[in-house]
Amino acid sequence: MTAEPRKRLFIGIHYRPVDSVLRLLDDLRELAADPASGLRPVPPDNLHITLCFLGSVPATDVAMIGQVMDQSLAGKSGFPLRLASFGCFRQALWLGVEQSDPLEKLVASLRLGLAAVGFADDDKPYRPHLTVARLRQAARLKLSDLQSAAG
Repeated sequence: MTAEPRKRLFIGIHYRPVDSVLRLLDDLRELAADPASGLRPVPPDNLHITLCFLGSVPATDVAMIGQVMDQSLAGKSGFPLRLASFGCFRQALWLGVEQSDPLEKLVASLRLGLAAVGFADDDKPYRPHLTVARLRQAARLKLSDLQSAAG
């Protein structure tokens, strides 16, 4: 008997970086040049804002998740997002995204749709953010260095 193939999934919005974020990524790459820093900046093409984290999901559920996404996005148009803060949790450095009504409604719609097809909602409050770098366990950076890079 073979295990059903699984995928580690999330639903997110691709983020096209503005000049200030590109400069921050350049600064983080300079800090990461020292291998002891343990810093791994996110490549600009991989920047995204996670809307829902699904975790390990059977590959057979991917089409159903796509349908939930289609239904949640139906009739919706784009909306602006504003970066508002800088922080660190676990092994990630992030820029906070200011809460907005359209963003909150989109996340609520996705969570409701996913719950309707059997995905448990973790009930954690949604904290939108843009991960700009990851830290290895043995990271040796000073918070002041990171705050300087975030400018």
